[in-house]
Amino acid sequence: MNIYLAVLNSDILSEELKLNSNITNKIEKADAIIMDWNPKYYEKIINLMKNNPKIKFVIFDRYLSITINVAEEFIKYNNVIMAEPALNFRRKYFHYIPYWIKNKDIMDITLNEEKRKYDIIYKGSFFGEINSFRKYYTEYAKEWPDKIYYEADLPENLETSGICHDMIKTQNLNFNDAKTTIIIGSQSDYEIGYLTPNFIDALNNNCVPLIIPEHKYYSLLSPTRIKSIFDIMYMVECYNTSYIGLIKDIYESIENYYPEMLTKNVASQLINLLKEN
Repeated sequence: MNIYLAVLNSDILSEELKLNSNITNKIEKADAIIMDWNPKYYEKIINLMKNNPKIKFVIFDRYLSITINVAEEFIKYNNVIMAEPALNFRRKYFHYIPYWIKNKDIMDITLNEEKRKYDIIYKGSFFGEINSFRKYYTEYAKEWPDKIYYEADLPENLETSGICHDMIKTQNLNFNDAKTTIIIGSQSDYEIGYLTPNFIDALNNNCVPLIIPEHKYYSLLSPTRIKSIFDIMYMVECYNTSYIGLIKDIYESIENYYPEMLTKNVASQLINLLKEN
């Protein structure tokens, strides 16, 4: 089977898919296309489906943003498989496929080249996440001012609410400049078992992603149990001497408790889906 990849982290996914298929860089030679959903390319995707009825499509809805109308438009084509990385969402027409992570042992974890500029950063939105943001980021900033940097636009009704008081707004934040990030979400995220992709980005850049208890399905991914902002402070303070061990612990937790996230298992699941549909 010839597979064309148009997804983030396609390099590590292609390594595993190559064991059972061939990766091609030409759409016209593909038997299957695996892609991230982007609404900007809706018309292009529809045209691809119409003009290539023999090609199978796997559309990975990384941000759970495919609407029911778009999903029902896609299922008109028998060669479409839709996937979502939410453990307990179970939307009609969708298969559960988690984010894929290539496991690392301690020798695979690269040492930081420079001292980290930021203690904690936040990259995300302030909509459904607002309650958890107040509970963790805002409360932390009250105790330790100017220690949190954030990159997000505030809705108008929150501009003067003080939610980001004692935090520093900046642009182009990178996880490879930060010690930690607190992985928060909306109440819906906690119920359906959805983690922001920032978890993967942070982990890949030696920024320790701290999983809060509200993420009940993923609590075992956290290198420590976060009971209060003082636990977060402790992780920040011990980062320089402990980050390698903390990152290693997270990878071990993935292998022991969340093996479905390992790239080899995601690749196997994708191949099976393509064969069955």
